[in-house]
Amino acid sequence: MSERPETADEQRDLAEPDQPEGAPEDVEELDEETRERRNLALAQVRTFGDPVLNSVASPVESFDELLLADAEQMIAIMRDALGVGLAAS
Repeated sequence: MSERPETADEQRDLAEPDQPEGAPEDVEELDEETRERRNLALAQVRTFGDPVLNSVASPVESFDELLLADAEQMIAIMRDALGVGLAAS
């Protein structure tokens, strides 16, 4: 079982990890199209504190076309968001 963050600083560190290598230091440095694509991608991302992240995922019984499409969408969101990571339960 993982430990929960106790202080506000620990929670912030988990919610706002360091930028991945190559990510822009300042979103304002991005061109308008890239910034908008990033904002749209991030709007689909669940973040620390969202109750759904505490739920147990359903077991995968078969890797079908629907699951493949979901996986491809997650990868596209991760790329458009310029470095957001994925977590699984």
